[in-house]
Amino acid sequence: MGWAEEQRRFETRVARRSTAQSHVMTDAKGQLILAKATLEASAQEFEQTPYLVISHVIDGGGSFYRSSELGKIDGVMRSGTTALALPHMQAEGRAPGATLLGLVISQARAEQELADVGGLESLHAACSQLLDDPLMTHVFRSMWDDAQHHGLSSAYFDHAVGLVLHRMTRVRHPLNAKRSVQPLSPRQLARVVEHIEEHLSEDLSVAHLASDLQRDVRGFSRAFRASTGKAPYEYLVYRRMEKAKELLLGDDTIIQIAGCLNYANASKFSASFKKKTGLSPSEWRRQHA
Repeated sequence: MGWAEEQRRFETRVARRSTAQSHVMTDAKGQLILAKATLEASAQEFEQTPYLVISHVIDGGGSFYRSSELGKIDGVMRSGTTALALPHMQAEGRAPGATLLGLVISQARAEQELADVGGLESLHAACSQLLDDPLMTHVFRSMWDDAQHHGLSSAYFDHAVGLVLHRMTRVRHPLNAKRSVQPLSPRQLARVVEHIEEHLSEDLSVAHLASDLQRDVRGFSRAFRASTGKAPYEYLVYRRMEKAKELLLGDDTIIQIAGCLNYANASKFSASFKKKTGLSPSEWRRQHA
C-alpha cells in the first residue's frame, strides 16, 4: 500500500474520532505526517498501522489503558503526556478524550534514524509506558509552530524528528525487566545474512526480512539481535559500510558507490560512512590507497 493511501486512511481514522476540525500535514517525501486533533474517548482494539505513531497531549486527558505484546500501560494522560505506538502493534484498551499533536513516521524513516542505536527495538521501553517529559512538550509545540510556516520539510523539523526519536531511546523499562529471547536457528541466521548480502543495493526493510522467515517484525528483531548482537537494520548498515570499503579500494566514484548501496545521494552515503568509521569516504580512500 502506498503512502498516499496510508495518509488517506490515517485522516479517515482521525476524522472518525474527532470532535472538532482536525489539521493534517504531510511531507513531500512521503515519510511524515503531523496532525492536530481533538479526539473523543474510545474503548476498543487499537487499529494496527504500518507506521510509528507518537501522540502528545496538549489539552484534556484522563484514564488510559493499553495491553499489547510489550506489556500493559495503566495510567493517566494529561497535558504534556506522550504515548508511542510501534508499527503493526496489536493492542487493545481505552483512550481518553483529549487534544493531541500526533507525529506519524514511516517505518523506513524511523529505522534509518535509529540505525545506530538498535532500530525500532530501542523504542520498546518507551512504548511500554506513558512519558511525561518537559522537553518533549517544548519540541512538539515548536514543531507545530514551525510546520505552520514551513511545512514538514524544514531543516529544523527534520532535526526535531530525530531528536524526538532519540530522546525516546533513553527511556528505560520501569522494572528494568529483561525477557529471555530465543535466537534465530543457525539455518535461519544463515538465510537472513545471505539475503542481506545479496540485496545490499536494494531498499531492504526489516519487515521484508522478517516475512521471509514468517516472523513478526519485533520477534524477528529480538531474535536477530540475540544471534548477532546487532539489530537487523544496524547490521544492514554495518554490512553496507564494509562493502563500501571494498568498493573504495577500486576505481568507482563516491556517487557510484552510494548508488550501489541504495543511498539516495553521495551526501547521505558520506554522512553514514563517516558516522561509522570517523572518516569521509574520500579520506578513507586516501588512507588506504
